[in-house]
Amino acid sequence: MATYKILSSLGDRSSVAWYRQFVPHLRMRDELLKYDIQIDATINLKYDPNAYDCYVFGRIPTNDDIFIIIDQLYRAGKKIIWDLDDEIWTIPDENKYKEHYNELHLKWLYYYLGMATRVTASTNNLANSIIKRFGFDSRKVCVLENLVSKDDYEFFYQNEKNFYSNPLKIIYSGSDSHSGDMERLLELYSYFGSDPNIMFIFYGFMPGEFVAETPRKIMHIGWSPNRKYYEGMMSFLSPHIALMPLADNSFNRCKSSIKHFEMAMSQCVCVASNIPPYSDTIKHIEDGFLCKNSNDWISSCYELSEDRDKIMEMALLSRNNVIQDYSWDTDNRRRRDWLEFFKAIPDM
Repeated sequence: MATYKILSSLGDRSSVAWYRQFVPHLRMRDELLKYDIQIDATINLKYDPNAYDCYVFGRIPTNDDIFIIIDQLYRAGKKIIWDLDDEIWTIPDENKYKEHYNELHLKWLYYYLGMATRVTASTNNLANSIIKRFGFDSRKVCVLENLVSKDDYEFFYQNEKNFYSNPLKIIYSGSDSHSGDMERLLELYSYFGSDPNIMFIFYGFMPGEFVAETPRKIMHIGWSPNRKYYEGMMSFLSPHIALMPLADNSFNRCKSSIKHFEMAMSQCVCVASNIPPYSDTIKHIEDGFLCKNSNDWISSCYELSEDRDKIMEMALLSRNNVIQDYSWDTDNRRRRDWLEFFKAIPDM
């Protein structure tokens, strides 16, 4: 039997492409070969209708020639899998990336989804939104959740000493796409900012309100242009508490919980908004905190700041839970979903 070949076209080198296309293909490659399925990934797609049997795309490709290539592949009878990780049709107005997904782009997405053999989504909420927005057949929308890999979390390291080090480090890690989610950070800094034993770290985006603050209270680290340094930097920073605020809107409710996974891997306690995706993956008070209002955010951080033993206990439990339930390295349901989906592609 001839080997069935699948190629994933990585539109960029972002975390989305990393978790949705690059890492899954690396982790499934050997297993799929047992079923005569070859899976590859490329950053530079070139049209060759005889090279592969199935092509995987994500988001909305924007390079000039990709529209023609995808159309040619479809007309050549190739199977197309379309993967989405964000509800890009409801991006909040304050999110500067909204301009990258205008009405013309969404029309292209509608066109692409119509050519797709299957559409994959990272969460159930996103899958339901795809079905509702585009009138897509629910039987053709499949949920494949984001997973972490040993190749990622083996680079996270924190020894027991760091749980008791001073100052207590509270981190926010994220891009400027979350500028509309910063209200809780301002409230927390207002409450804890005068404490000499607490430092706030911004890795990536830092709201302008914090620029004038003393560097003794605020540390700001800009993004590296290469994602591969992320885990090493988080390990170097060794934060104790990770803040994960999200405004309650449809766009955020359709996001995946990858930020929770990354923070858990760095062995800090996650304090997050009590909405999906975090309410789906964090067990409140057991391996993290879910907050509904200002009092919840302040009391959760205060409780942790007063009990380093609790930080260590919750952080280690959170890390272990993520590895057990959301990892490529354990036999969990989510990992099996990925493998079974790709095994089934030749017969779709």
